[in-house]
Amino acid sequence: MTNQISDWDYNALKALYRNTFAESDAVAEEILGYARAYGEIRFLKEDGAVATMLCLTELENGLKYLFAAATNLDYRKKGLFAKNLSLSVNPNENVVCIPEQKELFDLYDRLGFTRHGYVLQVSIDGDGSFINKSNAPLRQLYNIYRNGLFRPKKPEELFYSTIRCHILYGGTVICGDDYYALCERKNGRSYIYELCVPAGEEERLPGIIKGCTLGETTVRLPSEYAAILKEHNIPYGKKKLFALKSSILDANDLYINLLYN
Repeated sequence: MTNQISDWDYNALKALYRNTFAESDAVAEEILGYARAYGEIRFLKEDGAVATMLCLTELENGLKYLFAAATNLDYRKKGLFAKNLSLSVNPNENVVCIPEQKELFDLYDRLGFTRHGYVLQVSIDGDGSFINKSNAPLRQLYNIYRNGLFRPKKPEELFYSTIRCHILYGGTVICGDDYYALCERKNGRSYIYELCVPAGEEERLPGIIKGCTLGETTVRLPSEYAAILKEHNIPYGKKKLFALKSSILDANDLYINLLYN
């Protein structure tokens, strides 16, 4: 295991990430480039080749975020990811992850990520009245984010990196002076993966949601917004989104927003 990444190993790690998730080089560079500069990349080799890797970074309250992981197809089911994780994370550290697929929760449960966090999932019809609002500079978006309910907060460079990655995935950013929405439209449906308004101004949510999307829309929101949704007769469900490995933290006290997923 190493955290000193040579250019040779870095290129091998990018190739592993691209091949595992069928991602572009631009996405792999954004995610692994952030990890190399500001976080940690931990990996194991077998027979001289990179067999498994994971990327970690720290959120503002000291909670570690496991934001990327990949294992070479030739080395799966050999326990290498579990070994790498055990070598990379102190048993007393608090770690959170967002499994890429719901089927992966079972794997993370076995690795100690047994506390699950939920978000509200809302279906609503949008009118598209805000869609033409232009993207704001990253710094303005970050200032809006700092005033929102998301917790724990991401460091500034991580926030910028995840916004860039959202755009690389084909998403858009719709914003006003004090709110933003990270949106995507696919298969004839609109999605809002992250919606940030100033704390205490939740009454504005229904109008912003409708304006930022067109037609059938799915939105993820923190649990604190349940009361305002009920007030406006907007139905919602719960979606299991992230997994926490901690003996002291409660996943329900966190709201992990869009990171690299």
